[in-house]
Amino acid sequence: MAFNVRQASYIVSMKDPDIVYQEIKIIMAEICPKNDLKAFTIIFHDVCKLYAGRYPGFRGCNSFYHDLGHTMNIVLAMCRLMHGARQKGIIFSEKHINLGLIAAMLHDTGYIQKKNDWSGTGAKYTLTHVARSIDFMQIYFKKNRFTERDYREAREMILMTDLNYAASPPAGIPHEVVTLSKMLGSADLLGQTADREYLEKLLFLYYEFKEGGVAGYDSELDMLVKTIAFYALIQKRLKQTLGGVNEYMRDHFKARWNVDKDLYAWYMRKNIAYLKTIIKNHKDEYRAFLKRGGIVQKLEAQGIG
Repeated sequence: MAFNVRQASYIVSMKDPDIVYQEIKIIMAEICPKNDLKAFTIIFHDVCKLYAGRYPGFRGCNSFYHDLGHTMNIVLAMCRLMHGARQKGIIFSEKHINLGLIAAMLHDTGYIQKKNDWSGTGAKYTLTHVARSIDFMQIYFKKNRFTERDYREAREMILMTDLNYAASPPAGIPHEVVTLSKMLGSADLLGQTADREYLEKLLFLYYEFKEGGVAGYDSELDMLVKTIAFYALIQKRLKQTLGGVNEYMRDHFKARWNVDKDLYAWYMRKNIAYLKTIIKNHKDEYRAFLKRGGIVQKLEAQGIG
């Protein structure tokens, strides 16, 4: 099957929750046919309610980079990595498959504000969102009768999405959980940087970083320029810290779509190549060349930038 750029980007960036859920069901039927996805399904819908402001005690998502679409991209990328690994004969238990999907759904819940938190947006928690996500998961797991072991293992997976966290799990963490942790860390990088609207959403990310007190970015343009160096950092982290598990993507696309190509790596390269073109030739009018998703228009309507 031959894909053009638009078709490939749609397959990579399936952000609609209903479409993502159905795609995960299709993939899971190949990985583990007996898996009814019961626990995952409940959490999937609860997280969708959380982001929509319909989960008890929480306001809903108001961070425009780390939104529900971002979570959909990451849980789908996680599912695809597990599927690709299965093509290579790597087998995970049904329990750990579900736990990997659940951790992906919960990994950014730390951006969501509680009902009584009316100061700023969830972006103010940028530097602490991983710890807050783990706290949310711990409370959720206790309420829904997950075991302490489930919590410890899912915690390790979410921790791996922290760019400052090294692959040094505590004693007692099973090898397959270590592998799944590296997969979630990889999925978090792949899912966002291969997104068709990644470059546009970097403008949102700049304002999240600004509110969250993340140092080192002076402007939207500075964020765009430094993303090129960040891409090099991503490649290093994928290969070294995360063990190269991203290479399973090619096996997934070959088995699922009959495409012998890692579409994530392909689209990441296209994004960065276009970004370099903008910076080289259109530095003073970069917003005019970021047209996807109506993101620039949203910022302009709010008088931002």
